Formats: sequence, structure tokens, C-alpha cells
Amino acid sequence: MPTSLIEAKNLKKLNNNTVFLDASFILPNSSTKQSISADQAYANCHIPNAQRFDVNKIADIDSDLPHMLPSAEKFSHLIGKLGIDNTTTVVCYEQNTLMGAARAWWMFRVFGHENVFILNGGLAAYQAVGLPTSSIVTTILPRTFEAYYQDHLVADLDMMASAIEANQLDFDHRRQIIDARSQERFAGTAPEPRENLRAGHMLTAINLPFNNLFDENGLLLSKTALINTFEAHGVDSHTATITTCGSGVTACTLALALYELGNTDVAVYDGSWAEWGNDETLPITLF
Repeated sequence: MPTSLIEAKNLKKLNNNTVFLDASFILPNSSTKQSISADQAYANCHIPNAQRFDVNKIADIDSDLPHMLPSAEKFSHLIGKLGIDNTTTVVCYEQNTLMGAARAWWMFRVFGHENVFILNGGLAAYQAVGLPTSSIVTTILPRTFEAYYQDHLVADLDMMASAIEANQLDFDHRRQIIDARSQERFAGTAPEPRENLRAGHMLTAINLPFNNLFDENGLLLSKTALINTFEAHGVDSHTATITTCGSGVTACTLALALYELGNTDVAVYDGSWAEWGNDETLPITLF
């Protein structure tokens, strides 16, 4: 069974052609008090020689939607500037949870780079095993990275509409939809953090809040615990799936968890609720 997780104790086994990426991301409605930005947290303390992967900048910045996927050409250019080529081992990590790291991991896979891992538990796990950190931001020599777009890993609005219609009409051709937002946002009892978004969720969607996938130390649950969590929320961890959330970030944690269970037939809806909830012509429900 494939795995994209690497434990802090095993980092010393990596080859010299490895680049660490701090992909820390803060949700707009985060209840955790943040005195500094993710960029400043990276500057203050990071894995030595790690580069900053900002999902808000390695994105289609011309889109009205937040941190949408960039073009293959732009991704190639920006990733090459981080000292990464197609032979590089990439390890994504985060200062706090695995949200941004999972998004970065998914983006690399979307653009054809499978030699990408997530540091389980992030910087805290790294520090817990006594490994050194740095406050020196280093620039490494650029390399040439060629992206190869994998469209089966990405869902767009049309694909979502088709999946919902099929789910309502044809049980044999269902494509499971899982929403990673909180139960309150899914049910429309809590406001959306972004303006002009309707409350509720897509028809036929199942709610599994992303933070249910991690333990108190920010580690992804064991495979057995993941299976139990999915089952408790009415999710089939082995069927074709589309994951969604507020803006396509926490949906990637669901994709990661399913990948760890051997399910590679998972697409992430890049626009997510930021797109669907903003279009009055699209159906939603509170039930």
C-alpha cells in the first residue's frame, strides 16, 4: 500500500537531493490565536534550508477564487525557483496542522511529481526528536521542473454538477462527495468565513470535518483509526470520491487520508464552497 507520510525519526534516511517545504497555512476563520503570520513563523523557525511554499502565491493569483491551481507552466517556474527538479525528493511540512502540507502534496501530484511526502506531525514532531531548526532563510540554486498535469486528481464545477446528478439518479455510478468543513458550516448553522457565500452544502455530500483525521499531537490517525472514522461518518474509504471544503485546502487532508488507505481514485474540488456557495443558480441543502 503506498504511503506519503514520513516520520520525523526517519528523515535522516533521505537522500541529499531532498528539499523541505514549509507549507504552513492559516484558515481565515481559525479559532487558534495567531500573533504572527505563517510567513513570519517560517522566518523565525524552520527546518534548515527549508523553502517557503505559500499556497496563496503558488496559485492562479488572477482568479477571483482563493488559491486556485496555477497553470502547469507557472507551477513549473515557481517550483524550479525553490531548487526542485523532477528527480528531487520533496518533503512538505507545517508549523501547526497538516492542512497546507496536504495541499502542497496534492498539488505536486496534480502536476505529475509523485516523489513527495508529508512530515507527519509537522515541525513539532521534528523538534520532538531533537533535530535542529534555523531562523536563516536561505536561497538555493534554481532548477528546471517540468509539470505534467494529472486531470483525474482535480474536480471542477462541471464535474461536481455531473457527480451530484449521477448520485441522485444512478446508484451504480455514484461518486462519493465528502465535505471537510465543520459540522456547523455544513449544516448552515455557522457563518461562512468568506463574504457572499450561502450557508449549507451540496446535495448528496457527506460531512467529515478534517480535524477528525488527526490526534491531539497533529499526527494523522493510524490506518485502523482512519477506517473507523470514515465508517462512523458513513464514508466508504474504497470508492471513487471527490473531496471538497471551503476553498480546496482542507479537502486535501481527506484525499491524503484516503490515499493512505489505498484509495487513489480521489479528486479534489479546487473551487470548493468558495465557488459553489457563491453561485445562486447551483442547488444547496441544509439537510
